[in-house]
Amino acid sequence: MSGKYQFVTQIDPTIYDDFVSQHSLRNISQYRQWAVLKPAWTSFICGMTSNDALVASALVLVRSQYGFKMAYCPRGPIMDYTNVNLVRSFLKSLRLYCADQGISTLIFDPNVIVNSVSIKEKGNADAFDASWLLDTILDDHHIHFRGFTKDIEATTLPRYNLAMDLNQDMEMVLPKKTKEKIHHYDGHGLTISACQDSQRFYAMVSYTEKRKGIALRNADYFQTLLTQYPSSTILMATLDCDTTIDYLNALKVQYESKLELYRQSAPKKSKQWQNQIDRIVKEIEETESLKHQYGSTIDVAGLLLVHDGKNCELLYSGLNEDFRKYHPAYALRYHALLWAKQHGCQWFNFGGVEGTLDDGLFTFKSAFNPTINVYIGEFVMACRWSNILFEKGLPLLRKWRDKAIAKNKKEGNRL
Repeated sequence: MSGKYQFVTQIDPTIYDDFVSQHSLRNISQYRQWAVLKPAWTSFICGMTSNDALVASALVLVRSQYGFKMAYCPRGPIMDYTNVNLVRSFLKSLRLYCADQGISTLIFDPNVIVNSVSIKEKGNADAFDASWLLDTILDDHHIHFRGFTKDIEATTLPRYNLAMDLNQDMEMVLPKKTKEKIHHYDGHGLTISACQDSQRFYAMVSYTEKRKGIALRNADYFQTLLTQYPSSTILMATLDCDTTIDYLNALKVQYESKLELYRQSAPKKSKQWQNQIDRIVKEIEETESLKHQYGSTIDVAGLLLVHDGKNCELLYSGLNEDFRKYHPAYALRYHALLWAKQHGCQWFNFGGVEGTLDDGLFTFKSAFNPTINVYIGEFVMACRWSNILFEKGLPLLRKWRDKAIAKNKKEGNRL
């Protein structure tokens, strides 16, 4: 689209929503609803027009820290990054506007994938040339690139994500071992169902919080997310202990028949079947114990999904570790893939992993044979002179704060 570019901050919400929802770089964190989920931040939307049509947009979150105003544009701005003039014009206008708003620093993270490889080709994940994009953006000396970071904590949103192409035949793509874990209890006491119950879901998330010693979100946050994104849903894995015990007892009878068949004619096979029976007996005892502890019907895991018609994001999940042996995490994700496909999505994002591609999270998510998508990463835009103080001083302030907290805890322990 040709014509003179004009930076705008007064955009009809419907026009903004339509532009974002129809763009190839659309993502849920650039919809206006995302700002509602961030009550500690203020926000604004802006864009660039050409011939009175919107050609670029950005949802920008703003907050104050230690007396400085900083801003963040998650997975944005949204525009055609191959259009050099558009990118440079919009980023310059955005910088000047932020400066007028008293914002020292703007961090932005374009939703641009610079490489996609299969799990088998993970050694080539970093074999890409992003110079075309870096040359375009870094033409402005007020912007610097944080680099091709690998640490998942180095950026606000992870650079390395695992995603599934839903246009594939999943039964052909999923590894045999993964399908065995998916279907072992699915339908044999383990059921997957959709709901909008944020309290039930938070109960699952709280198990993860306790296990990892972290604070994620509360039930009110999840309810707000469900309300703001009508396309979202919660999938819950529920275990009916009685059904599972009946299933295991039926398996035990089958194995005992096999044992009798091979007891005399094939001692080695007989021993294998005896081992299977011993395993089943142990599982029955463990299930009986869990039933006594939790009750007959128990929520054991859950996950929260949001889709925009093209991409489905797995945003949060939780698991009661006592029920890991029933593989609810595998069954849940399988049903999440089916749900996303039924809603017309082309991609399913399992979420981020470490860039080393060798940690436990990567191992688990890679069991579904997804694609490794590598994003460009974060850029820092200096909007005002105070950016220097913000960029250099904030890490020191945080360091002093952490030392003070540690000292107070130490002194408290002494008391």
